[in-house]
Formats: sequence, structure tokens, C-alpha cells
Amino acid sequence: MPLHRARRAADREDHAPVSAAVVTLTRFPDIFRRLRDSVDRWEPGALKIVVTSGGAKVSAPGWTVVEGEEPFVFARNANAGILAAEARDVLLVNDDCELKYDVLNQLESVVSRAPKLGVLSPQIDGGVGNRLQRAGATPPGYRPESGYYASREHLSFVCVYIPVFTFSLVGKMDERYTGYGADDRDYCRRVVDNGFELGITPRCVVRHGFGGRVASSSFLRVMTRAEQDASKARMHEEFERKFGVQ
Repeated sequence: MPLHRARRAADREDHAPVSAAVVTLTRFPDIFRRLRDSVDRWEPGALKIVVTSGGAKVSAPGWTVVEGEEPFVFARNANAGILAAEARDVLLVNDDCELKYDVLNQLESVVSRAPKLGVLSPQIDGGVGNRLQRAGATPPGYRPESGYYASREHLSFVCVYIPVFTFSLVGKMDERYTGYGADDRDYCRRVVDNGFELGITPRCVVRHGFGGRVASSSFLRVMTRAEQDASKARMHEEFERKFGVQ
């Protein structure tokens, strides 16, 4: 087991706080408020970071508030939050999510025992692109003792746990993706190209959306459906140019 993971395992046995940060991006304080309250309740020991955009002013006692660059670029603002995490593992989570219990220890516990795991997602109760990330999914071959199963599809970055060693090897998110989508696909591709796995764990679930509706302030409140589709197409073309996908 790598040294940093052995140390984390020992820390967990000593009941020390998880050395991780919760990072989210927000444009609308009303959406952020629900996530803020759930993180404050369930992860009081975590470093908590919110990166704002669109001139948003949030009330977040106990949080580090970072003003993101404009115009909004998900990868750029996520990188700002990850930088503020100061070499910690990061739980990168959408502002329209809600924690129903403490998840960091469960995610960290799985990661600490899996040397090849580069990004780990909880299962998601709500909208998410990768069908295996959906709550209740159980693919063939899942071994409970490992705590996760490897995904052959890229992970949707609704809520993902990224160990600090992944950032050191793979680097930051690629800021060329200025529109809607492909930034998470790019990062997952680079994780796999570096010889690591993408994992999903059914040991914990994070709620996504309110009242059955996904309402991320990153894009969905500020773009029409047609604008979203056009932006996705442009970002898909950017991904293909970068990786030479035919």
C-alpha cells in the first residue's frame, strides 16, 4: 500500500478527521444553501470550499469562498477550488446535490484500499449520465469486499472523490472545455490513460436534484435546451480534436 494510503488507513483507525475538502461551484445562493446545510451537518471536519460565479454572494460561515473567473468555465472554476484545497483529497460536488449522511469516510475508506483507483463516485439518487452511477445499480461481478466496481464509461462529475495523488499524476482539469460537457469525460480519459481505474461505490448515495428536478446553477438555469445541446456538440468536437477520436 502506498505510504499516503497507509497513513490514511492508520488515521481512520485512530478516528482522526478525514484529510479531504468538499469543493462546489455555485451561481445561485438558493441552490447552494441546501448543499451547504447538508455538508455543515454531515461533514463538519472537512475543509469546505465554494467557488462563485455571476457575481453571486453566498452566506457560508465556515466555508472558504473563492470568487471564480468570468465568464464561467466549469473546469477553470473547479481548478480554482481544487487549488484552494491545498493538496487534499477532494469531493467535487454539484451545488444541486444534498448529503443525507457522512460520505467522506466511506469514500476515503474505499480509495485507501484500492491503489489503482483514480476517481471514485458514490451512487446518485437523481439525474446522472452514467447508468451505473444511479442509485440501486449493481453490475455483474461486483465484489462487496472491494467496495467498488470499475466503470468502463466515463464518470459524470455530479459528485466524485478525487485523491490528491490523482491530481499530482494527471494534473488539473482541461480548461479548453469552455461550454457544457466533455470536461469530465476528458479527465476520466486521462485517468485511464495513466493506468488508473474509474470506480463507483454502492456503499453511499448522494441525492441530486430537488423534487425530482436537476437544477445545477452551473448551466441549467442560464441556458435553454437548444443552447445546451449546441454547447455539448461543440465540446464533443473539442474532445475529438484533442484525442483524435474518429
